[in-house]
Amino acid sequence: MRLVIIPALLACSLSGLIAADPPAAKAMPYPLDTCPVSGEKLDQHAVTKTYGDREVKFCCAKCAAKYEANRAMFDQQIDLAARAKAGERKGKSSGK
Repeated sequence: MRLVIIPALLACSLSGLIAADPPAAKAMPYPLDTCPVSGEKLDQHAVTKTYGDREVKFCCAKCAAKYEANRAMFDQQIDLAARAKAGERKGKSSGK
């Protein structure tokens, strides 16, 4: 009986590690101040996860799970929003 329980406990404890990719040497910091799923402003309770070389912050664990279910779509949205934000900063710094 003990031999069955130990692998089951090990599988449960490892399941949380499998969801996110292993961290890269240096993850790209999350460029936004809002959750990519809900759009809510991030606060001190934000959930931070690393996927490959990308750091992503969420307002809650539920949003992290929704992101993981459709990473490609949310990554595209993050990239577009980050470019727009960078463009706003560039416009402000160039005096436009």
